[in-house]
Amino acid sequence: MAPRTLLFITLASFVAMGAAYCPNGCSGHGSCGSNDKCTCYLRPNGDAAWTSHDCSLRTCPKSAAWA
Repeated sequence: MAPRTLLFITLASFVAMGAAYCPNGCSGHGSCGSNDKCTCYLRPNGDAAWTSHDCSLRTCPKSAAWA
């Protein structure tokens, strides 16, 4: 391998290791923040829409009953 190619591969691997890792990628229902902690998405009224350490559990909506 050429020295430049080897250097590029080495630097690319360090960048990948430095990226944040959140459990299960926040399940697509949140964003990965500092300290590899998920911040789960909220409903428009500000209540949590997803919960758990990886934002995988849906919360029940709370409002007046339809009946």
